[in-house]
Amino acid sequence: MMILSWFRCLSGALLGIVLGLVGVSSVMAQSIGPMDITNPSAEAGKTAELLQATPRPKRSRTEPFGANLFRGGFGGEREDGLNPDYIVSPGDQINLRIWGAVEMNNMVTVDPQGNIFVPGVGPVTVGG
Repeated sequence: MMILSWFRCLSGALLGIVLGLVGVSSVMAQSIGPMDITNPSAEAGKTAELLQATPRPKRSRTEPFGANLFRGGFGGEREDGLNPDYIVSPGDQINLRIWGAVEMNNMVTVDPQGNIFVPGVGPVTVGG
């Protein structure tokens, strides 16, 4: 009994799907319509009119990934916010980290001559 009711349900669903597909195909056939093959230029004119009357979606121009790198717009901008055109001048403070033969991690001030003093090395010109 259970199998018979399941079969009826399945056959009803398949019949609905088949009828639905037939209805869709008949609608598609009606919307396309027959072509007049005796006068192909008339069909071409109708096609051109339909194409012109069809609204086209506006497409935004999508640029390839990384295209901004080739425009040169970011030449003076850095991620860390530092200005690459900055000129070190007297009174500026520089965080100096040195390791190796001499080790140092201090904030040093640029003197009036544009130098900083590194212990074990001597004066180093950084200004200008």
